[in-house]
Amino acid sequence: MKMRRGGRLALWRLGVSSIITLLLSPLAHPQRSEVQVLASKTAEALTESKHRQVAVFDFTGPVGKLNGLGRDLADEFAIALKSLNPQLLVVDRGVIQKLIEKNRVAPDVVRDRDIASWLARQMHADAFVQGQLSMSEDRLKITLDSVSVQDGRWIAEFSQTASITEAMKARLAESLLVAHQLTTAQIILDKGKMPQCKRCPDPVFPNVADRTEGTVVLMALVGSDGRARDIEIIRPLSHGLTEKAIEAAQAWIFIPGRTAEGQVAEVETPIEVTFKLWK
Repeated sequence: MKMRRGGRLALWRLGVSSIITLLLSPLAHPQRSEVQVLASKTAEALTESKHRQVAVFDFTGPVGKLNGLGRDLADEFAIALKSLNPQLLVVDRGVIQKLIEKNRVAPDVVRDRDIASWLARQMHADAFVQGQLSMSEDRLKITLDSVSVQDGRWIAEFSQTASITEAMKARLAESLLVAHQLTTAQIILDKGKMPQCKRCPDPVFPNVADRTEGTVVLMALVGSDGRARDIEIIRPLSHGLTEKAIEAAQAWIFIPGRTAEGQVAEVETPIEVTFKLWK
């Protein structure tokens, strides 16, 4: 039996209609991931607050630690944020890592809001996103804060819980911080020599009207080249003093530490940067 052309066209249209219906059905579109949901909410908040250029820092936690899962989720979030709103200028995540290395700070300092803002300003971003991970009854909670660089105010905060796979647990346990072989306690116990300041000029006060005195305590690895790197914040101060302390420590030159046998050693060392108002 021959089918008329009109009949074939009707069947073809029916087939196309069925395909479209299938593609639009809920079964064909799995539920968006928790990260995509967070990205959608954040994109809307950034757009409403008229922020355009945003930096997404590594997510930290639990307990402020930086791990493989926090970096993976931040990467996924940054990609989703950019795809949801192409008008948002999301800073390349590789640029952020290079900036952290340039500033000689440890990668987990991004958990500190003031330091995150300081880094974001160097990238000319007008907003940044911080993420914190926590665990509760074998569920992963992701909490995201969006912050304005100009005035430090919160733009929005969102959180989602998600199930966690064995692969995710493995990445959660994978620390991204480099373990230092020699600490201050070890070098003293072994009767070696601690690094000593060779050229450590006074820090520069931030350009603010309300100046205050105090000491910022940092922890850093003083390398064989006499320079501090992997700088961590132990005791911060407000009014921009912590950032200026880090800038000072970046430029300081030390006499490297030595083992009891006299060999030059890289030593994890506390660094105190004191701000003094001269009267």
